[in-house]
Amino acid sequence: MTIDDPTPATCMPTQGGLVSGAALPPTSPAFSPSPPSPTQTPPGALASLICGILSVACCGMPVVGLTLGIIAIVSAGRARSAVQAMPARYLPSGLATGGLTTGIIGTVLGTLVILFWTTLILAIMAVVGAIGAAVGQSFPLALQPGPLL
Repeated sequence: MTIDDPTPATCMPTQGGLVSGAALPPTSPAFSPSPPSPTQTPPGALASLICGILSVACCGMPVVGLTLGIIAIVSAGRARSAVQAMPARYLPSGLATGGLTTGIIGTVLGTLVILFWTTLILAIMAVVGAIGAAVGQSFPLALQPGPLL
């Protein structure tokens, strides 16, 4: 038996040549391979993680921290929606979960910083007003005209 044998469907190559009697796998056009496994990260997952981490890092600057936290939460939600809409295309991503978590933490910390500064400013205004009332002057002290030299 040689390679030029007219019956290739019944021959299978081996190291020493061809072995007759072995059947080859079907090659019909109806044969389809298994669907591809999901390999892509959902869009917005990495962006949500980056924005979430930055929102925690920048929570001392309330506007920046709050903005980045909200962007992280929205991006993570979109990434999760993409995974649910097309599970064959996108992998469930821990990046989106991490972005959602850090975005929530950054938003809460930014809100607490805003509340802290608001409370501090109101307390200072109350103390200055109390001091001004105690010495007989009205608030604000800086706007009262003083004696001229």
